[in-house]
Amino acid sequence: MSACSFPTNRLGAAICARTLLDLSGDSVLNRRFTLFFSLSNLHDNPAVNKIAGPTTPDYTRIQQYQRCGSLWTSGVKGTF
Repeated sequence: MSACSFPTNRLGAAICARTLLDLSGDSVLNRRFTLFFSLSNLHDNPAVNKIAGPTTPDYTRIQQYQRCGSLWTSGVKGTF
């Protein structure tokens, strides 16, 4: 799980940091056609939101844990 630092405000809400790996590219086949691809969140890192008070135990701090998967797009572009 990603590291999360809580602010010093009364609420104690935090959105945890996460690192996303995105990759994209294309290759020109000829002057009319190009292959392309795009990969987003390649490692499927989750988004974690936490909320805690000063005496909240660690195991009850996660408010939202969202894992949406990675998005892969590919295709052929044509110029007519």
